[in-house]
Amino acid sequence: SSYNSSAGKIGVDPSGNALALWQVWDCNTAYFSYQARFTASTNQWSDAGGVDAGAFTDLAVFPNGDALRFLGANAYRLDPDAGTWSAAVPIPTDGGIPSAYGSNQVGSAAAAWSTSIGAARNVWTTFCR
Repeated sequence: SSYNSSAGKIGVDPSGNALALWQVWDCNTAYFSYQARFTASTNQWSDAGGVDAGAFTDLAVFPNGDALRFLGANAYRLDPDAGTWSAAVPIPTDGGIPSAYGSNQVGSAAAAWSTSIGAARNVWTTFCR
């Protein structure tokens, strides 16, 4: 079996702790997402662990260590203490699929997408905290 890794993202909080997230295509069936965490106080990376089936789009890490992982029109929040991700939280997009994501240092995140109706192209955003 052959595997290809791609689309890595790294987020770092102000304390220097980091979260690395990447996806792996198993060349046969599907994408799988993996993660590893870096703890600044011990200067150590965790072992890589599987997150779930499916590719992700983007990652945001906040000052308190929380993180958001985006997959299409869904967001997942990381519990930094437990190291587990929440169930999918739909991003209200009226059928669009976000293509850009952003975050800031106070814990807010945004997603943006466009839709077309005839010749008109609309750009939409939504914010979450």
